[in-house]
Amino acid sequence: MVNNISLSLILLFFHCQNIFSQTEVGPITTDRPGLGESSQIVSTGYFNIETGLNLEIDNSGSLEYFNMSWNNLTLRWGVFEEFEIRLAVNANQNFIKNGNQTAKTRVGLSPWSLGFKARVSQQNGIIPRTALLGNLAIPYGATSFLKTTYVAPSMLIPMEWDLNKVVLLTVNTGAFWNGEDAIPEYFSSLGFDFNLPKSTVIFAEAYMNMTNQEDFAPAFNLGIVKRVTPNLQFDLSGGIGLNEIAADGFVNGGVSYRFSTHSK
Repeated sequence: MVNNISLSLILLFFHCQNIFSQTEVGPITTDRPGLGESSQIVSTGYFNIETGLNLEIDNSGSLEYFNMSWNNLTLRWGVFEEFEIRLAVNANQNFIKNGNQTAKTRVGLSPWSLGFKARVSQQNGIIPRTALLGNLAIPYGATSFLKTTYVAPSMLIPMEWDLNKVVLLTVNTGAFWNGEDAIPEYFSSLGFDFNLPKSTVIFAEAYMNMTNQEDFAPAFNLGIVKRVTPNLQFDLSGGIGLNEIAADGFVNGGVSYRFSTHSK
């Protein structure tokens, strides 16, 4: 009797493994390169590495400011169905030039961020495919000129509508804290993705940051994403600020790779 039960359990285990291995997993989906986040969750048992370079330019009078993120890295792991955990870290270099003076430069690590993304709803008519994304930026280990006094939470709600087989509408809304005070900074974005042949996507996105009416910073960016294999994609984008408060502009390029953590 015991032997029969053991044999049945072994057969059931291999049957489940076979079903699991045959589960269809679509191509890689990432949170790069737009400012708004995707509502897509990393598939269970898969790991995304999403990284890139970002150069931001902001000039004010005689002051020229350049901020280079050398390793804008986000690691995402699909732990359960419709739930992922994530870790982000950035290496930054700042260049500041005032008129004819020699440019000053500083290099350091930003606070690292630990977070999650969870499914809230799937698309159903006008109800969007929605997720909840929470992060906590932790200053310990950050370079002194980038280090915040306190931990800095953020909460974002990404929403997506497949308008047809070609066009995807993405809306984000949420709030961030700067790690220095209790005043939130609000963020929202609206973007359109256009799926082209040969696994190519172009996108356009408007977004804004605001702490109050005097600190309203709207901007616009667009870019292209090229998926070369189901697990590998490249991206290139750029954006401009639409008023004096927003940064003048940025250029961004990156790569994302996905692999399975399933044992074979």
